Amino acid sequence: MKNNGLNAFSTIDIIYYVDDVPFEYTFTGTVSPNEIKEIELPNNNNITTGSHSLRVEATVSNDTFIDNNILYATFTSNNSGEGQYVNTFGDVNDDEWLTQTIGNQVELWQRGDATTTNFLAKTDNSYITNPTGNYSDETTGYLISPCYDLSQLENPILAFDMVFDIELNWDVLYLEYTLDSGETWNILGTANDPNWYNSNFIDAQRPITVGKQWTGTDSTLKEYSFNLASFSDENNIIFRFVFATDQAENGEGASIDNFRIDASAILAVDDIVKNSLIVFPNPSNAVFYIRRQSFEKMDISVFDVTGKLIFEEKNILNSNYTLNLSRASKGIYFLKIIDGNRQIAKRVMVN
Repeated sequence: MKNNGLNAFSTIDIIYYVDDVPFEYTFTGTVSPNEIKEIELPNNNNITTGSHSLRVEATVSNDTFIDNNILYATFTSNNSGEGQYVNTFGDVNDDEWLTQTIGNQVELWQRGDATTTNFLAKTDNSYITNPTGNYSDETTGYLISPCYDLSQLENPILAFDMVFDIELNWDVLYLEYTLDSGETWNILGTANDPNWYNSNFIDAQRPITVGKQWTGTDSTLKEYSFNLASFSDENNIIFRFVFATDQAENGEGASIDNFRIDASAILAVDDIVKNSLIVFPNPSNAVFYIRRQSFEKMDISVFDVTGKLIFEEKNILNSNYTLNLSRASKGIYFLKIIDGNRQIAKRVMVN
C-alpha cells in the first residue's frame, strides 16, 4: 500500500475477496506521504488448500483517487507439515499434497494404487505419475510438500520410499526446496550424497537433465534419505518432486510413499502447543512415551513394515501413555493413533 497523497493517514479499511467470498479487515498505523506499507492480512481458516483468486479493495478517508485502490492477484494455500509425521497418502490419513502439471491437461501426479508391471503391489496408496499406465511425454509435473518448520526439530532428516521406471538419461526426477514460499527453487543435494540421486548425467542437448537426478529403473521399493542439518534453522521450507519428460519414449514413472521429516526429538516448543501429541524417545530400545494435551479417547495400532498389525489398544484416556514394544524385533514400525477426531501416523524405530 502506497500513500500517494500529501497527508498521512492512520486507518485503512480493507475488503478482500477470496474466490469472490468477502472478508473485512481494518489496518491501524501511520502511513506517511510517499511511504509504502506492507500490510499482512490476518490468518483465515476459511481458506482451503489449493489455488485461489484474490481481489483487495482498500479505502481511506478523503481519498481523491479511488480508482487505483484495487489489487487483483492469485495465490496458493498450503498445509503445515509436522516433524516425525508419516505421510502415508491414504493408508492412515488422506495426506493430499498440492500438484501442478505443465504440458498436459491431466495431472501427472495422482494418489492411488499402481496397477502397472513394476509398481504393482509395491505400495498401498502412494503418489504415482500414472497409477494405470506410462507417464506422458513433454510434461513437467510437480508434487509439492506441506510447509515445514525445521527449527523445532532436532537432527532433521528427510526420507521417503520410492520405486521408479524412468527413461534413462532422457527423463528425470529430482527434489527441490524453497525458503521463500515458492518464489525461488533450488535442487536438494547432489549425486554424490549418500542414499540419494542415482545419476549425475548432464547433456546440453538434453536440457531436462540437470546432473543430479533419478533416472533409469529400480523396481525394488527403497528408502531414500537426505540429512537436513544445513537447514536446521529454517522455519519455512517446502519441498517438491519435479518429474520432467521429453518428447518421446516413456516408462511407468515414479511412486512416492511414506514421506516424512524424521528427527531425534521435537524441541520443547512443541510440548506447549495446544492439542500437540509427541512420541519419545525415538529411536528406543523398546519403550516409547506418548504425551498429548487432550483427554479424549485414544486408540493406538502398531504395524510392521509389511503392514501386519502387531499391537493394538483402544479407549485410552491417559494424557501420558507408555507403549511397550519389548516383544517386537528390532526395526521400523508405524503407529496409527486416533486421538478424538484426529488420525495421526508416526514412524518409530526399535533398536
